[in-house]
Amino acid sequence: MAVGGFAVDAEALAELERGLDEICARWNFPKGCEFKWSPPSDNWMAKNLVDGERRGFFLEVLALAKMRSVRAWVVVEDTCCKPAEAKSHEADVLELFLERFSKFLSREGSTGFVISDQPGGGKASENKFLLDCLEMRRRGSTYVPHDRLALSIVCAKSEFVRCLQLADLITSCTTSRVGGERRHAPLVFEGIRPLLDCGKIGCGGTGLKIHPDFLYRNLYHWIAGDDSYGRGWQSQSLPCGGALYQNSEWE
Repeated sequence: MAVGGFAVDAEALAELERGLDEICARWNFPKGCEFKWSPPSDNWMAKNLVDGERRGFFLEVLALAKMRSVRAWVVVEDTCCKPAEAKSHEADVLELFLERFSKFLSREGSTGFVISDQPGGGKASENKFLLDCLEMRRRGSTYVPHDRLALSIVCAKSEFVRCLQLADLITSCTTSRVGGERRHAPLVFEGIRPLLDCGKIGCGGTGLKIHPDFLYRNLYHWIAGDDSYGRGWQSQSLPCGGALYQNSEWE
């Protein structure tokens, strides 16, 4: 289960959205065609932008995001383990994402709001999602208040918002990378890694959160390039014994 997204300064938002449109036009996207990490068969990308060309397109999009100082977060959760805070994994990954976004806003001394892709399932599903988000904003997380969120989450259709398509690319590619996909994700993820928000000793647990950390913390070394992992006032060198993937990201 995963949730992810990015922050961009309000003054750069229009330039980012326009720039993404211009890149799509240069790559001959049909009008109204959205870009996705894994496009469905009826999407123009599925047959007309493949392999190296698709990778080149993705890296150009991510280079633009870096130019516009995008900061990204992706939360990946093992559904075979107990959630970190919420009762369900769906709520938990969202809570952990909002926690990181709120910390970022506090660190920047700023306020912001979240635009989410519309959830599937129709209007009733969307309304439930928005009510759940409203409650999350009201109560805050166990560790972080959400008082820097100017509004509760609002929804839009990703097919009409290029920035939501960028969020899909960042989230889906990173999730594939964590899940062990070897053919496409590693090369594209190299364009995502500079965008991930970093804590004091790395992006593990911050820009990239894999729950539970105590099992998967070595992946912060192999995937994100971190040499240390910290929790509270303690830190340890990576890779470390006693956790999965001590020897490589594959074993």
